[in-house]
Amino acid sequence: MKKIHFLFILLIVCIHGCSDSEEKLSYTIPPLDNLQLVSGENQITLSWDNPDYPGLSYVEIEYAPVTAANVKTIRHDVNSEKSSYISFDIPKGQEVYKFILTAFSSSGDQSEPQYVKGKPFTYDMQVDMNTILNTVEVEPVSNGVKISWNNAKNINCLMKIVYTTNNETQTVFYDALQTVPTITIELNNPSNLVISMVGTNGAEGINSSFNKEFTVNPHKPYLVPKKTWKVFAVSTQIAESGNGSADCAIDENLFTQWQATQKGGNDWIIIDMGAPVIIERFALARYWGDSSNSAWDVTFSAGNDTDSNSWEHVFTYSNQKSGVFKQEFDRGRDGNQSYLIPEPITARYFKYRTDRMSGSFATHYGEISVYGYYAN
Repeated sequence: MKKIHFLFILLIVCIHGCSDSEEKLSYTIPPLDNLQLVSGENQITLSWDNPDYPGLSYVEIEYAPVTAANVKTIRHDVNSEKSSYISFDIPKGQEVYKFILTAFSSSGDQSEPQYVKGKPFTYDMQVDMNTILNTVEVEPVSNGVKISWNNAKNINCLMKIVYTTNNETQTVFYDALQTVPTITIELNNPSNLVISMVGTNGAEGINSSFNKEFTVNPHKPYLVPKKTWKVFAVSTQIAESGNGSADCAIDENLFTQWQATQKGGNDWIIIDMGAPVIIERFALARYWGDSSNSAWDVTFSAGNDTDSNSWEHVFTYSNQKSGVFKQEFDRGRDGNQSYLIPEPITARYFKYRTDRMSGSFATHYGEISVYGYYAN
């Protein structure tokens, strides 16, 4: 009987304890938003957006080194402030600090605690990051901007880039230790870039002491030069050299042409561009003034392997078939005619193929071209 009585008391204690625990986890005030930590020399600054809550009074901040048992607590009055910030003087050193922030109302309601970690600058790390930042170079490319840098000491940190695209501010991070210290960000309009360095992993809270700003105006897609291009393979050609040969398709001269031998199509040519190219569209141009060519259906494919059968990028254009891009070569127009692709691709080789044309003619073009830019 005593045993049953003991279990009954234990059950009541458990229920009461569980109830108290649930009450503690009930948060009436929405949590702080956009909590950020910025490191300075011997200093850490916290900033955040306060929740929209009637009677919001203050934010309680607990902070201490992550290895410490005792914490300090301060109260930061917010009242009707939409955003708040506060700075802490932190002794210079290697210790990482943890900050726990909780919002309270005048009636005692509270938000779910939010936390963030960081530490003030370590001088040597700061200098190394600044050195990387000083090597940053920015150049406009087709529909974007190319950013390169030098991390000679192999510092483990991140490059932080803030920019505007489509009227929205974007923030991206890139590993400064990546094998090829070059990145390309897609931009369609002029933009202002703010670049800084921030710590990662064991370097939490370590940041460079300044940032660099660049204003860039991205290029529109341009015609890729053909100085390094070569004909890798061709199905047929009426001449091994001179007018009519496959080389005429990439000699940047519309008064020469590649002419195949099979009527009705089914001819192709593979071009080696010499290095990977970020391709944004393909283009065909007739032999200047020649209105006899009309390719109804064509296919472009591209890849980085010499075996075209392994390429993953294949784009078919037709004037009547479904499930492909609706387009036909306009034989009445001189100059480049674009064949758009859904998004940019990277490839060293590309292949043009005539799938269907008038049975009275063989494939013949003055130029086959690519719009985009070299990847490196």
